[in-house]
Amino acid sequence: MPKRYSRIRWTEVAVLLAIVLVAALLWDTALLFPLRSLVVFFHEISHGIAALVTGGSIVEIQIAPGRGGLCITRGGWPFVILSAGYVGSMLCGGTLLVLSARWNRSQYTLGIVAVVLIAVTLLWVRPILAGGFLFGLVAGVALLACAVWASQHVNALTLKTIGLTSCLYVLVDLFGLLRGGTGQVSDATLLAEATWLPAWFWAAFWLAISGAVAWRLLMFACHAQDSRQV
Repeated sequence: MPKRYSRIRWTEVAVLLAIVLVAALLWDTALLFPLRSLVVFFHEISHGIAALVTGGSIVEIQIAPGRGGLCITRGGWPFVILSAGYVGSMLCGGTLLVLSARWNRSQYTLGIVAVVLIAVTLLWVRPILAGGFLFGLVAGVALLACAVWASQHVNALTLKTIGLTSCLYVLVDLFGLLRGGTGQVSDATLLAEATWLPAWFWAAFWLAISGAVAWRLLMFACHAQDSRQV
């Protein structure tokens, strides 16, 4: 085995990959509701950030538990905003994977994620009396509680599960296209409408990039750390 892979915790890699595969296969079931809604939340936030960066604004973010999400923006660069869902999911997930590599800091990372989730919910998730708003607050409080009271190992595994699933969010869209669609409009179909390239191309394109990035960062996150490191 090459030296660079000799200190990889392969059991942990296998467990995380199995979790993501099961998540993709059971994505539309009630069992995956919390993880699905959280990853969709990050996905929609990414659209909103792209709108802000390109000179637009966020009107509101809608999270429909069990159905998906929607980020309504005004202004900005449409192509960048549409692509940002996949790119942002990959970057958000990749960041969590990298930060999860340091177990002694995982609780702080999870705490920051919780605070950001609560803040975005209060600022942009609407309508207030809908399930998405309630989910954002409950999920934020739950992650904050996990950061405070759970062990470092549990916090790190939580970050890695959320991060890897977020990186490969495009896999869900690709599965939907292969099944003939689920009746919902995906970023891939919207990109197809904005370009001359088909939806499956965009899904496969971002899956290839996200998969490569996710694998590299997963290797980093699951690399055995020297116990003397701080």
